[in-house]
Amino acid sequence: MQSHLSLKTKEFLSIQEAADLLGASRWTIQRLVQRNVLNAAKLGRRTILRRSEIDNLFKN
Repeated sequence: MQSHLSLKTKEFLSIQEAADLLGASRWTIQRLVQRNVLNAAKLGRRTILRRSEIDNLFKN
């Protein structure tokens, strides 16, 4: 697990990194992606999220 400080500076996050940053489960993040609350992209087998997506989720 990476420190929250290093996760806050990354531009792209994996599902697990987003979960660690938010204190949520991987399944919660995946449900948000499936419901189109968070936009994600596939990079090979990995799903990545823009850090700005997570920031925008909590601004509203």
